[in-house]
Amino acid sequence: MPGLIRNPLPLCAVAGLAAAVLLLWLQHAWFSSMPWLSEVPFWHSDRWLLELPLVLAVLLVCAWPAGRSRTAWFVGALAGAVPVAAAWHAIDLCCRSLNRPPGLGDVLLLRELLSADPWLGMCTIGLLLGLTAALFASFICWCRDRSWRERISAALLRCLLGLAVAVAFTSGPARSWWLERVDFHTWSDLHNAKDYGRLSASWAVTARGIEQRQSLASLPPPTDAPAFPCGAVAHPRNVYLLLLESLVDPRDLAEPVPGAVPAELVAALPPDGRFDHCLAPVFGGCSAQSEFELLSGAPALAAIGPIEYLAFGSRPCDGLVASAAAAGYRTVLAYGAGNEFFNAPRAHAALGFSERHYGNTDPWGTRNPADRFITDADLQQGVLDRLREGTDQRPCLVLIVGMEGHQQGSHFPRDRNRFPDVVSSLDPVSHALANLFHWRAKALAGTLARLARDDPEAIVLLLADHQPAALTGVRAVPAGRYAVPAALLVGGRRIAIDGRHMHELPWLLWGLLRDADPGFPSPTALRQRYAAILGSQLRD
Repeated sequence: MPGLIRNPLPLCAVAGLAAAVLLLWLQHAWFSSMPWLSEVPFWHSDRWLLELPLVLAVLLVCAWPAGRSRTAWFVGALAGAVPVAAAWHAIDLCCRSLNRPPGLGDVLLLRELLSADPWLGMCTIGLLLGLTAALFASFICWCRDRSWRERISAALLRCLLGLAVAVAFTSGPARSWWLERVDFHTWSDLHNAKDYGRLSASWAVTARGIEQRQSLASLPPPTDAPAFPCGAVAHPRNVYLLLLESLVDPRDLAEPVPGAVPAELVAALPPDGRFDHCLAPVFGGCSAQSEFELLSGAPALAAIGPIEYLAFGSRPCDGLVASAAAAGYRTVLAYGAGNEFFNAPRAHAALGFSERHYGNTDPWGTRNPADRFITDADLQQGVLDRLREGTDQRPCLVLIVGMEGHQQGSHFPRDRNRFPDVVSSLDPVSHALANLFHWRAKALAGTLARLARDDPEAIVLLLADHQPAALTGVRAVPAGRYAVPAALLVGGRRIAIDGRHMHELPWLLWGLLRDADPGFPSPTALRQRYAAILGSQLRD
């Protein structure tokens, strides 16, 4: 004790750590209601069993008492709270935008996020840098009055401490040990963040992803039996799949916006211009998961990170597109965005598209300088023009992915000179979505009218990929976060698809082409089959 009195710097460091814990506790207490979840946290008896060790581990690794003064030691220890607070805010941001806590695999999506929404991408990177900024700042301050030997020794010791922490939480035995002691919910990662802590929920998502990836990679190669039915088509007709980014019908909002539905849509979708509603696998982003379900006919697994497409290699994958190609169909993809998202080129080729046209590679539509992506009207009409001009007369399966509704930050960009406001709402998000819907619906109605005239026997499936992240809280759609507008027309006749999951639609389409019911295997059987296929992709 006399030694501590003569040299109180270690006590200052302990006081800094205690202050960091207190500040984090106050932050947690003030924001415990979670800005992205309206329910009050339920205090599980083992709530802090993993969250508190994770917080203390970050504090120990990142706290670095600096300099020779008491204040420097106190501030250096207190700085360990910065990465914890930054991590909590980053997790909140992901929960608000994507309706789930992030895992380690989400780091792979940073490039796509920067391309799609630079502002949100830079904010995310800033938060991630905040995880390490305090550590480096404290280390630089500490190095001012130290010899090179002391600097190297301290850096090595801190690296060893970080490695020990990583092993204690991420190694196989450690993951099993923690999962045996923390009874995470199996039905909601959001509620895991609420009930067990933000860091714990992200740790659970990462641990589950590692286990699933290892399980997939260890599966035997898939058998020769196809996961999706194939064979000759009894009644060849063209199939048009229109997947529309974040299409929202303003009539579906909690406070509907009147006057946004154009008369052309009412005529194109009898009897009243209303859509059915299908269930998408995602909310707020990760559109490739909806594509995966629509093209493969299998539920999105999210077993190897957040996006299945990221695992695709050169090996072909069964599904609607591959079966149509085997039946003699021309398979065409037209994208309103570039090809830099979600490993799209390799995934689309593996799924069976022989012709692929992206916004930055041989586009089938012209982008106006005022638009970030090719608009729905320009893309859809451009595709129909190219198909009519071509010499290939085979029946075709065409996927047209419109990106006009992509949310950028809290805005939905639109060229107001070309697409002016036609309705108004006091809520800025509802106002933007309603006006965007009006012009997208007019484009959609024009496409349906042209197909009814030029290709009256065609099968047309149109649907949104997911709801935008802005539809939370008071703006939430009463039908639920995963309900998206959809409609199916066969020879101009409406076919009811209300309440169907997106992965059921390819089976329905294939049955229409073969004039037979293809049957729909259980989701469990499909998951097992596609798990083997994706496992083989990982081994490529």
